[in-house]
Amino acid sequence: MATGLSIGMLAAAAGVNIETIRYYQRRGLLDEPPKPLSGYRLYLPEQVKRLSTGEAKLLKGLQTALGDWHDHYQWCQKVQVEMDLLPLQTIWSDCAASALQRAELQLSEVVKLLPKSSGKKKAT
Repeated sequence: MATGLSIGMLAAAAGVNIETIRYYQRRGLLDEPPKPLSGYRLYLPEQVKRLSTGEAKLLKGLQTALGDWHDHYQWCQKVQVEMDLLPLQTIWSDCAASALQRAELQLSEVVKLLPKSSGKKKAT
């Protein structure tokens, strides 16, 4: 019998939502195991550690900050059509600037997690 964790067990062990795991897979942040004949993917226990570390929490924070900024962008598009929202534009702009600053700070932390490059270009 194969050993491993179902996506639900992985999510529970890591303290995240199943959709968070799927999101990380779509973004290439977490490898998706191959689908066996049984139809159920099994995740390695080591993947719990990756999801439980500060790395995953940092990515989740970045996702939230970028989502806030995206919401603001969509709201600005709506203001152009619905003029009664115009008085709220300054408040929303301040909120978006704050969200963008948070995203930039969190992104700089994510960059620190990336493997270092030697800086040498490969010959083609």
